[in-house]
Amino acid sequence: MRYNRFIIDKLEADKQLAILFDKGVQGSGRMALEQANKIASGFTRLTWYSSCFFDNYKDVCSNLAHEDLRFLEGLLQLIVRPNVVLDMVQIMVKDIVGNQSEEKIQNIHLILLQKGAQFSSSKYTPKAFTFSISTAICSSFGMRVAIDSLITRISKNAVGAVSLYSYVATAAAAAARLKSRKPLVFAALYRAKLDMLYFIIEPVFSTADAAGSSMRSEREIADDIMRLIK
Repeated sequence: MRYNRFIIDKLEADKQLAILFDKGVQGSGRMALEQANKIASGFTRLTWYSSCFFDNYKDVCSNLAHEDLRFLEGLLQLIVRPNVVLDMVQIMVKDIVGNQSEEKIQNIHLILLQKGAQFSSSKYTPKAFTFSISTAICSSFGMRVAIDSLITRISKNAVGAVSLYSYVATAAAAAARLKSRKPLVFAALYRAKLDMLYFIIEPVFSTADAAGSSMRSEREIADDIMRLIK
């Protein structure tokens, strides 16, 4: 499934919410609290920029500016790439599958079929297998729900002038978690200018094991894949 238009529409919907809020339209008390929390996140990021006035904190200011730029580059990828989510998922799956031999990939495939996986691959090369798995993950119910709920939640909670910084703060936090957990995967996303969009698929991939494929058995890899395609 192509998610680019869907994600862009969700981000644009935030503008409409800001207009309603500015006109005095109020939601329920719970929504107001959620909005306040998200506004606080965006406002905190804005206040961090005050460090730019102090020489001792130039590195903080530089890092914030870098994250803002990376986020804008990520948004550009939504326009120029046909399917950003699939591109990110393939990078993540490549890390899970690793450079397994065709025999091991076939064994993983058989385990997946035994577990009830609803996809097949005509070839057992790492590239073909990675693409098949990635396509299945992108089409899964879990991915659709994750993207819908995440982007909708951020859109509803991000209001007014600080809304952009709410998105950037969320994206930066997710990227930092990935960098700490899987630095090589983060580096691959970074090279593709997709690191600040990882927050979109993080709810799905946070269920995968942190260990590299070389340290895990074929059944453990298959278990991770099953969690991802549900």
